[in-house]
Amino acid sequence: MATINQLTRKKRRDPVRKSKTGALETGFNKIKNQPNRYFSPFKRGVCTRV
Repeated sequence: MATINQLTRKKRRDPVRKSKTGALETGFNKIKNQPNRYFSPFKRGVCTRV
């Protein structure tokens, strides 16, 4: 249990949540030669049609 002095110095932080579909959130920009992030919450890892 943290003391009041510890909590006044450093407040409690929420834990960082890791994404379950990390590969669907990242892409690669070939023009800038840099990785970039796409925030598409509806994308999932299921292919229904090719």
